[in-house]
Amino acid sequence: MATLPRVGVGGSGGLAARGGSWVGRANGAVGPFRRIGGHWGLGLASAGLAGDRRFRRGGGAVGSFLGAVGMRVLVIGGGPAGLAAAWRLSEAGHAVTVIERRDRLGGRAAGVESRGARADLLAQFLADADAAAKAWLGRAGIGWRPFSGHDALRRRGRVHALEYGSVARLLASGALSWSLKWKLGTKYLPLLQRNRDLWENGDGDRLAHTAWDAETVADWGAREFGEEFVDVVAAPVLGTYLASLPEETTAAMFHLLAWRAHHARPVTVDSGWSAAWAAVCGGIEARGGRIVRGRAVVGVQVDGDRVRVTWEGGEDEAEAAVVAVPPAVAAPWLDAWAPRVAQWLRGFDPVPAISVWLRVATPLRPAHFALSAPRGERGPLAALLYLDGKGNGTAGLVAILAPEAARELVDAAAETVWDRIRPTVEDWEPRARQGVVDVQVFRWAEGGVRFRPGYFAHRRAGAELTPELGPRVRLAGDYLVHPSIDGAVRSGQEAARALLPLGSR
Repeated sequence: MATLPRVGVGGSGGLAARGGSWVGRANGAVGPFRRIGGHWGLGLASAGLAGDRRFRRGGGAVGSFLGAVGMRVLVIGGGPAGLAAAWRLSEAGHAVTVIERRDRLGGRAAGVESRGARADLLAQFLADADAAAKAWLGRAGIGWRPFSGHDALRRRGRVHALEYGSVARLLASGALSWSLKWKLGTKYLPLLQRNRDLWENGDGDRLAHTAWDAETVADWGAREFGEEFVDVVAAPVLGTYLASLPEETTAAMFHLLAWRAHHARPVTVDSGWSAAWAAVCGGIEARGGRIVRGRAVVGVQVDGDRVRVTWEGGEDEAEAAVVAVPPAVAAPWLDAWAPRVAQWLRGFDPVPAISVWLRVATPLRPAHFALSAPRGERGPLAALLYLDGKGNGTAGLVAILAPEAARELVDAAAETVWDRIRPTVEDWEPRARQGVVDVQVFRWAEGGVRFRPGYFAHRRAGAELTPELGPRVRLAGDYLVHPSIDGAVRSGQEAARALLPLGSR
């Protein structure tokens, strides 16, 4: 009988659910120490020589350096959007503090390191055309490499390669019926090509006026191509990358994703995303910035020329703030002073996401990166990701729960999640029956948003509400641009640019 692996909540810093093993904090500080500029030192924004520090009540120093050039800015959220904003502001000479409620950074693009192994926690990668993210990461000294990124579909017990980017290989795949392959090749791919300017530019204003934004991809796909398109093509893609269902996703968003899958060549960062975010934070800290983990903000208030941010037991204030958290989290903070923006944010319904990192004893080197299955055959899994295929030092399997299972199990114990998915994992990948030595569960209660019909129209309406925020607060997040790392980075950089004029007053 196989030995049961350790099961724990990733990044929780708590005891594992089985065997009493300790599951360490993911990307957290070690005691009172933090890595700063390549050295281990006290968790200050510099080696302690940058000038006087101002302490706020409760929770210690959040990092105000009176000797710093420029204004102080609080960035709430340590995902790609928040870190991109913090980087740009610190580059311009402003004193930045990033406040992240989790121990790990990167949001839904987080990575984790444990017992000498690394993992990327969701299906994150860059496309070769993601210029904003690649340029920014390059300035932080982070390289990237291409990888196959090929998908495979497990249908009726057999695994079939499925490459949307090649018409010839798509037609050769046994994953789809000949009827559907013919329709994709003669009708769907030409549709994407004819409208390439919409997808390449992510032109939300124009997409808001299309009929595609007014209906779900389930309705559109069933009418144009039949139910097989919805269950075999749309559902696996949406479940893997957006934690969403065809019945709740606008057809316009699916077309945008399909174009990306068809034309983008995937690249991944060297050494995994945990190392990438560590390098970004090192650059921010080297310029006098500060990264605060494990602090949950509960309020944001604008008071004249100051922005006050509160958390349980403490507060801090600055000249400006970037709110780079999921819209459902940010909305209550704005109720008192920007009620129309708060109501608009509530229009982005949150969806949870769960991933499970399965550390294995020996490398698994399949020909594909993501293995999924049609709806009706997938059980509780949206996809299995084979991290060895990235070639960046990450290893093992990451199981992404299907949207239905994630919503059911978002509050369940780690061992309950593993018990639920284990039979399906071992059915899809028989080597997991003996090879899994450690299991960690990661949850995002607000893992993304439902891109419901009318999403692009709703997003456009938000631009008209920006004046209500005033000049000192800006929002950031991929929900404002495109659900990708590049979309998050572009949003964060735009928020920073909007605040830069304040520093010259």
